[in-house]
Amino acid sequence: MSAVRLKSFICVLSVAVLSGASARAKELEVLGQAAVEIPLPPPQGKGAPPVPPDFQSLRAYALGAAKRQALIAAVDKVLGPGASRDPRVAAKLDAVQAQVSDEALVDTKSARVGNSYEVRIKLVLDDKEFRTLLSDLGIAINTAAVRGYSILSVMDEFITSPRDLKAPLEELEEFSSDKGGTFSDRSKASASSASAADLSLKVKQDSLTASRTATSRADVIVDVAAEQHDVQRYRKLVRYQPQGGPEQTSQTYNALMGQLQDYDLRVLDNDVFKSKYFKETPLTIAAMQNGEALSKYVSFAKSDANADFFMVGNSIIVDSGKNPNTGDLECTALVTVKTYSTVDGEAIASETFAEASTGRNLNDCAGLAAKKVARIGGPILGARVQEYWKRRATYGREQLVTLVGSSLPLMLRSAFTRAVRSVPGVEGDNQRVATSTRLQLVVTYKGTDPLDQALAMQLASNPAFATLDARAEGNQFIFCLGPCAEVEKKLKESTP
Repeated sequence: MSAVRLKSFICVLSVAVLSGASARAKELEVLGQAAVEIPLPPPQGKGAPPVPPDFQSLRAYALGAAKRQALIAAVDKVLGPGASRDPRVAAKLDAVQAQVSDEALVDTKSARVGNSYEVRIKLVLDDKEFRTLLSDLGIAINTAAVRGYSILSVMDEFITSPRDLKAPLEELEEFSSDKGGTFSDRSKASASSASAADLSLKVKQDSLTASRTATSRADVIVDVAAEQHDVQRYRKLVRYQPQGGPEQTSQTYNALMGQLQDYDLRVLDNDVFKSKYFKETPLTIAAMQNGEALSKYVSFAKSDANADFFMVGNSIIVDSGKNPNTGDLECTALVTVKTYSTVDGEAIASETFAEASTGRNLNDCAGLAAKKVARIGGPILGARVQEYWKRRATYGREQLVTLVGSSLPLMLRSAFTRAVRSVPGVEGDNQRVATSTRLQLVVTYKGTDPLDQALAMQLASNPAFATLDARAEGNQFIFCLGPCAEVEKKLKESTP
């Protein structure tokens, strides 16, 4: 195949999240396209028929090239833009392609265009399996940074039946009505041809029929087509919280945490935290929606568990009774999960899942439903957390940088801002506050050194910042002209 030339095309990638009735995990859909120039046949003797190209080999070559382009798009999607060009990754692309079976090809289209043979394909990959493959090959660059940040998760599970559900927490009713009609009339008449037609009626009278009537009307041609519709739609969504306390063990929590660990996320044990702060109080949906209560939980997770993220969830498993045909007990698991940054409260992964299952008894059904909903929800949540960190590694994290002092004249504030912009890895900054005692910037930073240390090095040669002190908390950095404890105390006392 040395005589052919390959033309590569940019691949388009999208993420398909399939849940609910489909009961399928998160998938990556990637499109690849390649074109191979059809080689010219070698010269033949005079009068000899031309030798046709070997289209079977040509197609196989083009298909392999398109598959590679699709896999490159998948690698860049998972690891970050341009990751496939990293020498560590590029060296393993052949191994990636060898491990992805052609069974992942769900759609292939090929055609001859001019003197080229073009192939377009679609690959559907299991998101978790593909990430695991990259990790096993040692090329999960950037994603390893996630291990440096921990997640504390708290989830209560309730097993109930429809009759035990109390008043709904939330009701949503939607009603829509679409009424209308269309009418058309093609007629020819010289007098009062009175062509009446009911809706959805089509009548034709040609000139011969008209001549047989006992009237003196002229020839009449009537072609009436009418249609009317009256479509009404109604949907009601009700969310309940069951009565009674939660189960001693949350099967959904255990199954979900296992899925998150498969995504190489660092999950902290919540037993001590939960017993200390939640005690016997059940974690209801209402509590999850209560901003004040949730704020306290997030604060506790940050200060006591040293967790970077707090995941709070609620699992309700509804006993639907026995199926009269099979004798199996039926149940449905309804799970709501929210994930927050403990530093600034940013929401990074929230979702609601519902899966139905059957079992020999209620405990068996509940366990199977919990595993089923975790197999769907875990990959979706895990991928969202990984995506969050991939974007932060690609585009930088937002850092809040504050300079405080008893006197911050304009030139001092300007010098500090210039120093921030000169730090390697700073992609941009936006001034939020500027007063005589306070300067605050929102900085996008993707450097490897801690921002406070990197900025301190930039200011080290400036005598105006000789007394500079700093403290850091998550993504918030406070710089003080003098010991921070003293400066902040004075500013607090001077504030009316």
